[in-house]
Amino acid sequence: MLTFSASLAVPSKILHFNDLLYNFCRCLLNNTFVLLQWFLWELFQLFHWDLVIMKFQFCWGTDCPDWLLAEIAALSTLTSTKLQLLVAHVADTILGEPLDPEKVVKYTGQDNTNASSLAADARVGGIRYILLSAVGAEVSCPVLDAELQQLGLSVEHAAAFIKVYEEKQATILTKLRLRERINCCSRNFRSSVTVKGVEVAGEIEPIAVLSFQAADDVATVHLNTGPRTRTTVHLTTVDVHVLIQQLNEARRIMKSLQS
Repeated sequence: MLTFSASLAVPSKILHFNDLLYNFCRCLLNNTFVLLQWFLWELFQLFHWDLVIMKFQFCWGTDCPDWLLAEIAALSTLTSTKLQLLVAHVADTILGEPLDPEKVVKYTGQDNTNASSLAADARVGGIRYILLSAVGAEVSCPVLDAELQQLGLSVEHAAAFIKVYEEKQATILTKLRLRERINCCSRNFRSSVTVKGVEVAGEIEPIAVLSFQAADDVATVHLNTGPRTRTTVHLTTVDVHVLIQQLNEARRIMKSLQS
C-alpha cells in the first residue's frame, strides 16, 4: 500500500515531479479519484511558490487595476484604426485640446444614451491612465507594447496604441514636467499630516510626514519616513480617484468585520 506526504520529500523538484508523473499513471490505470486528487494537490504544492503576481512597468511596478483590465478588454473590441484615432484624441486632450464627445462616440461606437456615455468615458479614462502612467514612468515603446499584449490587446491593437504613444511620449512628458514645476508653488490644494512616533533621546520624532499638493491633473505627494528619508510620488487625477475608491472599499470591509 502506498503512503503519500503533502510535503516535498526530496529537495529536487525535477525528481519529485518524476515521482508525481509515475503516480499519475497509476491514477489513470486504477481510475482512482482519491489518487487523482492527491496528484493535483502535490502538483500545486510543488509549483505554487513560483506563481507570482504580474507586475507592469506602466503601473509603476504594481499589478494592473481590475477596472483597467475591464477597459482594456473593452478596447480590444474596437477596430485597430478606431483605437488609434481614440488614443490620439485622448493624447491631444492631455496636451490641452478639449475633449470632443462626438469623436469619442464615433471612435467607441457608443450611442448617446447615459449608459453608453459612461462606457465611452470609461474607455477614455483607461487610455488616459495608460498614457499618463507610462509616460510618467518613462516606459519604452517595446516594453509597453509587450505589457499591453499581456493584458489582452492583440498585436495589431497594441501596435496601434504604441504608434500614438511613440509620437506623443516626449510632448506629454514635457507637459507633465511643466505641471510638476507648477505644483511645487501651487496654492490650489495643500495638506500636511504629521504622525508622531516613539520618544527618541527625550524627543518625539515623527515616523511619517505626508504633504499633498495638487494642481491641474497631477498631484504631488511627499512622504517622509524618517529625518533623512523623503519619497516623492506623482499621481494623476485618475490615480487619486482610484485610490479614494480603494480606501473607501477598505473602510467598508473593516466596518463589516467590526459588526
